[in-house]
Amino acid sequence: MPLILIDSVDSTMNEIKKSKYDFYSAVAILAKKQTEGRGRRNNKWISEPGNLFLSIRLKNRTLINHHLLSYMVSIIVFDALKNYLNKNKKMFIKWPNDIHINNKKACGILIEFLSSGNTITDIIIGIGINIQSNPKNINKLVTNLAMHCKKKIKILDLTKLVLSSLDYWINMLVINKESIIDEWMKRSKHINSKIQFNFKNKLVVGLYKGISTDGAIKVLVEGKTNKFFNLEFI
Repeated sequence: MPLILIDSVDSTMNEIKKSKYDFYSAVAILAKKQTEGRGRRNNKWISEPGNLFLSIRLKNRTLINHHLLSYMVSIIVFDALKNYLNKNKKMFIKWPNDIHINNKKACGILIEFLSSGNTITDIIIGIGINIQSNPKNINKLVTNLAMHCKKKIKILDLTKLVLSSLDYWINMLVINKESIIDEWMKRSKHINSKIQFNFKNKLVVGLYKGISTDGAIKVLVEGKTNKFFNLEFI
């Protein structure tokens, strides 16, 4: 897969959708600087210098089980970061695809699709990782990878580590979606962990029960297991 390095861009997600990249069946863009980064629900992704800003575009790939793509990508990123993390540090994937180190967010993942009619033509994967720094004065607990490892972090090496795992996990996504779910849950919070989230303008407290084959999270609330596809955790 070609990896294109760019000094500065508004957003790698916007850049990679441009027609000049239509030629590639697969391409990745890595930017040193990002001025208008964004996360899920169009939330702003604060892009501080020295961090990783990566987008990947895949044409005509993983059309089977694409609803589990977010889980697949978080497995890849989790395993890549694990190579750098000190052994005494705890890392887990917070549903659906945020990577947390010592209960603080270090990485966010965004999945988007391009389509023609009802047919998905391109899959766009955005990955933002706090490598050397993290945002300050925000209402979320955040951290950066450098705080939790002794090994020198080279962004290009980390990027190549992520890209090198894609083909294997895409194959698993297509032929064995149960393995994606199993492997994701091994890296997520423990079953029966307490979670809190907003639902229909109410604070809900429940127990995490894993994810189902349709991609929903399962939560035990007041003695009943419910499935949710779109939650904002607290």
